[in-house]
Amino acid sequence: MDGAPAGYATPPVWDVRTLPTSHGQVLPAAPIAGANFKEEVANKAAEIAVLRNRLKEFERENLKMKNEVAMAKDKGAQSDRVRQMGGEVDRLQNELRYAKQDLISSEDERKRLKTSCQDAQSELKSARKAVPAALPLCQTMPPPVGACAAESSPLPSRQARLPFTPQTAQRGHPVASLGTPQASPSAALSQVSPAPPLPSPARAQSKQWRQDVLLRELSCWEAASKAVGSSQGGRESVEPSASWFVLRETVGRVTTVDLCEPISKAKAMAGNRDLAVAVTRQLRSACRAKHWVVVQGGARFVQVLIGLFPDMVSILKPQTVGGSAQDHAVSAEPPSGIALFDELTAALHVVVLGSREVAASGAHTNNTGDCQACAAQLLKTLLEIVGKLRPHRHELDALGSAFQRPSLCALLVEVPSSGSLHLPCLQLLQALLASTELFALAHRGAGHENLLLAVANLLVIPTTGDNPHGGHDSPELQECRVAALQVFCRCLASAPSLDMVLRLRGDPTVDGETFETVLQLVVFLCHHELLCLGIQGVDGGSWHDQSLQECAKRRQRAIELSLMILSSFVWHATSDMHAPNHSTACSEACEALGRMRPLVASIVDMVVRRAAHSPYYTCLLGSASALRVLLAPADGQDCCSASRDGGAVGKAGDGSAVMMVVDD
Repeated sequence: MDGAPAGYATPPVWDVRTLPTSHGQVLPAAPIAGANFKEEVANKAAEIAVLRNRLKEFERENLKMKNEVAMAKDKGAQSDRVRQMGGEVDRLQNELRYAKQDLISSEDERKRLKTSCQDAQSELKSARKAVPAALPLCQTMPPPVGACAAESSPLPSRQARLPFTPQTAQRGHPVASLGTPQASPSAALSQVSPAPPLPSPARAQSKQWRQDVLLRELSCWEAASKAVGSSQGGRESVEPSASWFVLRETVGRVTTVDLCEPISKAKAMAGNRDLAVAVTRQLRSACRAKHWVVVQGGARFVQVLIGLFPDMVSILKPQTVGGSAQDHAVSAEPPSGIALFDELTAALHVVVLGSREVAASGAHTNNTGDCQACAAQLLKTLLEIVGKLRPHRHELDALGSAFQRPSLCALLVEVPSSGSLHLPCLQLLQALLASTELFALAHRGAGHENLLLAVANLLVIPTTGDNPHGGHDSPELQECRVAALQVFCRCLASAPSLDMVLRLRGDPTVDGETFETVLQLVVFLCHHELLCLGIQGVDGGSWHDQSLQECAKRRQRAIELSLMILSSFVWHATSDMHAPNHSTACSEACEALGRMRPLVASIVDMVVRRAAHSPYYTCLLGSASALRVLLAPADGQDCCSASRDGGAVGKAGDGSAVMMVVDD
């Protein structure tokens, strides 16, 4: 070619139309575009294979993500069940707390009885060793003077065996006659009973100390009675002196009985009944004469008696079924222990309601302080008696005389102050309302005579204008609120239904005015205490003031009790979250909160935010987590749809509380 550069060989020109073969045949030549097409097909096939591999990988990733989502859903449902079971366990632990206290008391009683049994066994062994040595001496000696008279005496044989002293003669022991004929040695042996076992020195010293304390209290009571009698007229009748002599003799007979002897149980019960009857007579006469100093002394004596001799409380316990017809006839009358308790409550009714009537009439009286001191002592004595009884054995059911008149209501409606009787009154109520029968009796009270309504009024936080203390939340008010919450916690365990307690105060009045229920008051109180605790701090804040620290402890106790009541309400009001009526139950529970609904989210939010910085609030997460089911209905949402949306209640920016996660 002309245009080719020099030195460049021109390639041969081939015929692209035909190609020769070895056989002389000519085949058509394939065009160049066919080779390119094959390459494109191969490339496309490779691309399709790569895409198929990627599709398979996507399918595997999709299947893996579906499995993870399913596992997450199952894990979330299991965690909700675990939280629900944890809340139920907390509730059961709260209910079993009182049972544990009874078990501890029973264990202490068992140890005491075991120690007494060991002492009795050792004393019995020493007595058996002493009897053979005493038999020859008894055979050679004449019978004791007055043995026949001692056998025919109605007093117990132990008292007949006591040596004659002026003290025993004062207490009414029979004095032997010197003219009693002597019997033969064999008759003397048949009449002389074995010597009682000598008590251990420590046990005898403890018993002697208790006896001396009780006799000293009896002397104080008698001295107060004589002082009141002499100040009112200077004349004493024979009847009070004789009754005091009988009472002193009964006290001496009860305190000297040896409980280690097998035959002394019936004697001890008879002595206890006689003592209860004698004390009841003295209290009744003093109460009718309105000698409140004497009534106070009698109540103090009963408190010391029950405290030093716990076996005396057995006269208040119900007796077992059985016995003779005479026993059944006697059981138709109220037992002596119940009569004593009724007399103490009757004195409380008279001293409380009578003093209020005198104060309302405007008359001046000089025994206002005596009435206050007498009422305080009566409450302490009743609490001492009730504390020795066990509610699970229905030993409190017969003590309904405390609710016959509204004396306890009259004490609770007063303004709490340093000298008020709110705390002992609430403690007595907490002990009495452990009985289901007494709770039903108190719940049936009408209007101003309903004790539960009077306790609920103590939960109201006074405003600045209504508070007689000038807007200051006094320590007495805080202690009364804590004690009132404890009473309602006790009522929740005794009530057949929680609504019987939490829906109180919700009925409209005659004027059409409505008040917050106990449940709504508890919500408001919990929110108020959380706000105050956030301002003051758990440990008194940066001031580290002792009064602020004590105030913080009272507020912490109020928050714990309030959250306990609210969590119990939620667990009982809302069913299982997988149940079809769960949304309806949550809405109804939220409606029961009334205008306090917005405070629930604030309570949960404060507990969750503060739990990250304070161990105290961490302990409250379990109780506060039960309130989460009420957050969605409180905002007008469906709780089921909110839970399906993966925590829509806790999204940022919607103004609601953050969803809580409690780590076990």
